[in-house]
Amino acid sequence: MQPNRPQSDHDHIEAFRARYEILSIFTDDEIGRLAMSESGTPLKVGEEYVDLEAPDRGVQTVREGQRVLATTVIAHGRVLDSIWTKLSRAIALRG
Repeated sequence: MQPNRPQSDHDHIEAFRARYEILSIFTDDEIGRLAMSESGTPLKVGEEYVDLEAPDRGVQTVREGQRVLATTVIAHGRVLDSIWTKLSRAIALRG
């Protein structure tokens, strides 16, 4: 646990990490930076993402006519490049 992080934040991060095993590669700070929209904001055509519910599908790209909501996905354009690189490499190694 981070010394300045409230216990509730730590508990939330641990629950998040437990739900999505692929996130075990990230530090608490990196998980805190992940851009996960709980509101279900639609991703744009051409946007790359990883679906945390199905990480074995790898990095995917939103196609024309496809509606992808940012509820259980991590979108490339919504996270730091270093986090995206770490995630995409982990996904590739799993495949």
